[in-house]
Amino acid sequence: MDVMSDPFSRCFITQLPSAKHDLQVLSRYGGLVPLLNRGYFPDDVNIYTREILAACDKLLLDFHPERDYIVPLGDSCVVSTITIWLERHDLLPAKFLKYDKKLKGYYTIQIGEQI
Repeated sequence: MDVMSDPFSRCFITQLPSAKHDLQVLSRYGGLVPLLNRGYFPDDVNIYTREILAACDKLLLDFHPERDYIVPLGDSCVVSTITIWLERHDLLPAKFLKYDKKLKGYYTIQIGEQI
């Protein structure tokens, strides 16, 4: 499927990166929807888990796994918490956009398929 074929696709960014990271390249996949701001660090994940899950409850409520994308940016514990939320809400498998330095761009991977 061409990435531009669905005008309603969205890219849910798990955590906003620093300003030097260009997110506009993601707009070819859909509208950009940040889930969390910068500032969630590994030592803080247990403290902020309620906030992370509340953001998921609010912003991923109408996530469509066949149309929308997850962009796993930021702390890996935050990304894991969001992925667990997707699993608990039966929204996996889902499309994730992975960045490749060599390609200097994103490509789609499927997360949550049965092995």
